[in-house]
Amino acid sequence: MQTQTVHLQSKVIRFNRVKIFDVHGVLYSDRLFPHGNMTQAHTVISDDSIRKSAKEIFETSEFRQEETAYLFQKWLNKMGDLLNSFQDWTAAHPAYTWLLIAGLMIILILLIAHIVYSAFGDSLGGATETSHPYKADRSLEVLEGKATSWRQGLDKANSALASGQSHEAIWIGHRVLLGWLDEAGSIHFQGHKTNTAYLIELGPQDARFDLLNRFTRKYEAVVYGNGACDTEEIRSLLDELMDRMQESS
Repeated sequence: MQTQTVHLQSKVIRFNRVKIFDVHGVLYSDRLFPHGNMTQAHTVISDDSIRKSAKEIFETSEFRQEETAYLFQKWLNKMGDLLNSFQDWTAAHPAYTWLLIAGLMIILILLIAHIVYSAFGDSLGGATETSHPYKADRSLEVLEGKATSWRQGLDKANSALASGQSHEAIWIGHRVLLGWLDEAGSIHFQGHKTNTAYLIELGPQDARFDLLNRFTRKYEAVVYGNGACDTEEIRSLLDELMDRMQESS
C-alpha cells in the first residue's frame, strides 16, 4: 500500500508541474486530487481513472479554446515572419521589387478589364456588337450537342413533346430560338446570362420580342417553377418559331 501511495503521489506531482488552470483559475490537477487526505484518495483512484479524468480535462471547451487561440497566434507569427522576410528581400533587391510590382499591376488591370467586359461587353458594344454576323456553327453550340441544325432541333422538340417530355421540348425550343437570334446578331448568347438579360438585349422594338417573351415565360414555368405543361401551348410556340425561321430564310 505504501508503494502504491508513493507511485500515485509522484503522478500528482508530475501533473501539478504542468500548471494547467481552467477559466476560473482552478488548477486542473485539483479536480483530480482534492486537497485533504491524500492517502484515502490514493486508495480509491486507479490509474485508469486518472487517465480518463485527464482526457476529460483536455477535451473541455476552455482547454480547446486556449489551444485554438494558441494555433491562431502561431499562424499570425508565421505570417509576420514571412512578411518580415519579404521586406528584407525587397530592401536587398529594389530592382526586382519594382518589376514584381509592375507585373502585379498588369495582372490586376487585365483582371479588371476582363470583369468589366464580361459584365458590360454587350451594352458597351452597342449597335456594332449586334450587327456583327455570327457563324451558324458557333450559334448551334447553344443546343449542347442535341442537334446539328435548327430544323433538327425543332424536330427533336416536337418528338419530345409527342412522347410527353414537355420539359425537354420547351428546353430545346427555347435554345433554338436563342441560337437563331444569336446567329442573326440580334443577341449574344452567353451561358452566364439570364433570360431577362436576353429580353432586354433584344428589346421590345424587335418584332421577335413577343415570341421570345412568351417562350421565356413558358420555359421558366416548366423548367424552373414546375408549372403546368400545356402541350398545345408548347406546340403552338414551336410551330410559330418554325414559321418565323422559314420566313427569314
